Amino acid sequence: FGLSGTTSEAAARLPFALAMIAGLLTLYQLGRVLFGPQVAFVAAVLLCLNGFFVAFGRIVQYQAFVFLFSTLAVLAAWRTRSGLLARRHLAATVVLLAVALLAHYDALFALPPVLYAWWRRWRDRPEARRGDGKVVAAAGAAAALLLAAFYGALMAHPYFREATLPYLFDVRLAGPGGAREVLHNALGTSRALATFYNSTYFMALLAVALLAFLARSLVRSRPGPAGRAMAAALIVAGSLLVARPEAWSLGGVNLALPVLVLGLGGVLAGRAPTVQERLCLAWFAVGFVAYATLVSSPRTHFHVAFPAWSLLGAVALVQGLGGLGSQRARRAAALALTGFLVVS
Repeated sequence: FGLSGTTSEAAARLPFALAMIAGLLTLYQLGRVLFGPQVAFVAAVLLCLNGFFVAFGRIVQYQAFVFLFSTLAVLAAWRTRSGLLARRHLAATVVLLAVALLAHYDALFALPPVLYAWWRRWRDRPEARRGDGKVVAAAGAAAALLLAAFYGALMAHPYFREATLPYLFDVRLAGPGGAREVLHNALGTSRALATFYNSTYFMALLAVALLAFLARSLVRSRPGPAGRAMAAALIVAGSLLVARPEAWSLGGVNLALPVLVLGLGGVLAGRAPTVQERLCLAWFAVGFVAYATLVSSPRTHFHVAFPAWSLLGAVALVQGLGGLGSQRARRAAALALTGFLVVS
């Protein structure tokens, strides 16, 4: 459009639709290398039924490219942990993150799993740190030039100061009526938006699967009454944060942030989560907590949490089906889950 001055609906929409499909295939591949084909398949099914991602695959907006290139960056970062092409994947990770950031700053929420994967590599292979550092520095310099070419011009433009900054601070970050509150609980309004884009049943399934994964991790990390009590408290607190968001204010300070940090931090600090699960938790937790507690009006930006959420939910569903006693019971449960998703 910029070169020719003309476009059509098909020409405008097609790149975004293809990016969303490519992102879905990338998520499947990431799930496959992390958890195996069963979890990958269930995660891909969950995400392709997610109304946010159905919508973002049909409109001419940035989310499809954030999803595609962020997921590619996480996959490339995971592949740096071993293999002959590790340093090529290091460079690819940096470039992919930079391209994702050209679409939107939401791509920053892919940085925690990337850094975690790199940290695991450097912890296991300390001799690789020096050479890896040179690769990251070289790719980072190229990425910085790429980003500066766009963001420098953007921030220098008068529209950025006159319209974009007031919008970000006064509409998105500020509390009701423009109050500059630091902490919020946006889960109530996000629930309403999520059940506009999705079936309520579908969102309930995602929420139950996530809570089941977190609770199971706590119980496995701390066997006995203490672990079960912590898991029960996490389930109750997580449910009430969504169902009764107004009940978490004390003296004008919203307690959603410390509750979420305590709950998710307790899972991450436990012994049970595998390296793969920690990677997905880091990907999910930072974006989810930031938009739930630090932004008054996150709107559809919650989409950054759903790729990792789908993977974690798929882990819980596959483990739950695998834990059933007989093959007949597993088949019946899988059939019931399929029917549930059709209804959703």
